[in-house]
Amino acid sequence: MKAALNDFIATFKEKMAAKKAQRYEDFDHKWSQDGLSVELFCNLNAFATIFDVSMFVTVRLGDGIKVTSEMPLSALQSDVDAFLS
Repeated sequence: MKAALNDFIATFKEKMAAKKAQRYEDFDHKWSQDGLSVELFCNLNAFATIFDVSMFVTVRLGDGIKVTSEMPLSALQSDVDAFLS
């Protein structure tokens, strides 16, 4: 997931540096292990700067529990970094 977020950030930086506007594909990343899955989604075209970016995060545990939330990219990065350290 950390690598996927790094790729997203690199793509967004390219978008911000581009001199000509263009449409970018949505960011969609899925990870799963042992019945737990985490999905990240973001429409790159909806945000002007990386500081404004929010991601939709969906966490599923089996078929019974599903939690969906929107969170700022910076908070998501911080949570992933804290989990991995």
